[in-house]
Formats: sequence, structure tokens, C-alpha cells
Amino acid sequence: MFVPDFASKTYLRPVRRTRGWGRVLLLVAGLLVVSAQLAYGSSPARYERVVVGPGDTLWGIAAEHYGGDPRARVDQIIRVNHLSSPALVPGQSLQIPID
Repeated sequence: MFVPDFASKTYLRPVRRTRGWGRVLLLVAGLLVVSAQLAYGSSPARYERVVVGPGDTLWGIAAEHYGGDPRARVDQIIRVNHLSSPALVPGQSLQIPID
């Protein structure tokens, strides 16, 4: 027959090392912030004001202010100025992003 042994021996569990994870997470967060500033820049965007004249189009304004294919610039001008359509009205003021 088995007799219960009320010995004071207990089985020790291995100690989990939790120290250092806070430092690692802080380091990772810092690296993310620094890399985001390097990738997207930390300076505010600069704009030039353009007043729309008679017969001006977004395509013509983009081609005049930027070199190369103006398609991406037309989309950028629409987004920056919150235009619902590419139709312009003479006398309208537009913000043109400066590179």
C-alpha cells in the first residue's frame, strides 16, 4: 500500500526571464519612428498658389510646373485641393505642391 509522503520538497518550475522585453519593444518603437521620419520626411509640405486663368486645365498647369508625365501630378493636385472634378473655374486658386 502507498503511504502519502508529506515531504516538504516541491518541484521547482523553471524561472521565465521576462526582463529585457520592455527594452526591446522600446528600441523597436524608436527605430520605427526614426525610419518613418527618414522615409516620409519631417518637414511640412510646401505649396505654390496658382490662380486659374481662362482656358487653363489641370493637365496644362501640371505640365507647366512639372517635367515629365503630368498624370500623377494631376491626381496629386486634385487630392491636395479636394476637387470633386477636374473642371476649373477662372479665378479659382489652387495649391500646387513644390518638390
